[in-house]
Amino acid sequence: FQGGPLELNWGFSGGGQQLWIVSGIASDDVARIEVFLGSGERCVVSVAASGNESMSSSICYPASSDYVVSVGATDQNDVRRSYSNYSNKLDVVAPAGVPVANAPSAYINSNYYSNAGGTSLSTPHVAGLAALLRAKNPSYTRGQIINSILNGTNKVAGMGNNNYHSQYGWGRINAKLTLSGAAKRIAVYRL
Repeated sequence: FQGGPLELNWGFSGGGQQLWIVSGIASDDVARIEVFLGSGERCVVSVAASGNESMSSSICYPASSDYVVSVGATDQNDVRRSYSNYSNKLDVVAPAGVPVANAPSAYINSNYYSNAGGTSLSTPHVAGLAALLRAKNPSYTRGQIINSILNGTNKVAGMGNNNYHSQYGWGRINAKLTLSGAAKRIAVYRL
């Protein structure tokens, strides 16, 4: 897939599996991407940010795709960031907007930043967890990896006593719980 405003790069090196979606996504590209994401090719787990427009009834594409793990943002107290889009398609949340003292790098374009935020900063936590889970369990299918992440979440206070909440998905990711395999099975991924 390459052309127009969409550029999809698909790479395999040393057994690694990576997918990048770069640039804007035009509406006529959505059907092509859905076919690609839904193919299950090489057990790729696609993860995308829900968006930062404070929308309460939809999340951005490709996060809204049924083939993608959608990620919203929380603060250090597990409260949803006000900018983080949410809907009934949100899967999980992860931290974003950490103070510089806790950030690995706050130097961007020759400027230092006092903090950084956005659902794009939450998404790598989930992608990294999927990679760790895959490394630990090489025979896992895409569905098993995703279900492990969804079921290995912490239910945060904003969810009340619910297993799922449109503002938090299945909860905030918890790498230790997910990788230990001790999570209760509640969520079933939409594949």
